[in-house]
Amino acid sequence: MSCGFGAIISLPCSILGWVFGRKGERAIANGETTQGEGPAKAGKILGIVGTILAVLGIVTVVVLILVGVFSESSTYDNDTSEPYFDTIRLAGALAGALGRLVG
Repeated sequence: MSCGFGAIISLPCSILGWVFGRKGERAIANGETTQGEGPAKAGKILGIVGTILAVLGIVTVVVLILVGVFSESSTYDNDTSEPYFDTIRLAGALAGALGRLVG
């Protein structure tokens, strides 16, 4: 869920998990409660990981869209048969199509 446009949903949820996990850890440290140390720590850790993945997903989508929008054309010369160039062409074509759908 943290890749692509799913990051729009997972980013706020991850931030909330991070905030509430930290809040739970503080409550335990202050002696307000003696229960929930494991879930609080898990919420904080998973919130951090989810936030990082969501940000990476958003950055990836933005980069792919920009590559597609600013690519010179959608047709390419087929004079190279290296898989590396085919992958770049595919990523550019997908990003271009996504950019046209969004924009």
